[in-house]
Amino acid sequence: MLPSIIELSWKISLGEKRRSMKARCFVVGRIESQNFDLTKQMRLHRRSRHEIIADILETAKEGVIRARIMDKAKLSSTQFDDYLQFLVERGFLENFPIPRKGRMMFVWKTTKKGTRFLEIFRILES
Repeated sequence: MLPSIIELSWKISLGEKRRSMKARCFVVGRIESQNFDLTKQMRLHRRSRHEIIADILETAKEGVIRARIMDKAKLSSTQFDDYLQFLVERGFLENFPIPRKGRMMFVWKTTKKGTRFLEIFRILES
């Protein structure tokens, strides 16, 4: 734990040798506390469920594969599976198979209902 400013200023007044050493500690202590405050401010805010859903729907507007959505929405596989089930059950996303390189791939696309959600969400967000 960093010493308080009062403790340091009291220790600085004790003696000449101690003064220069404690003064250096004081400066370092202030720099460390400032860096600590900056790191708290720089932390990313946690996204709400609605923001994550909007990211997924925005990515899937043109029809994309699962990996692309996970990458753009910054979700793990398990997180994506939970959201995917939720969105498909409510009709915000649909999937359809397309042949690609000799095998079938599933492409996810935002439905009209999902596009409407995005429009309303963007209005409320601004």
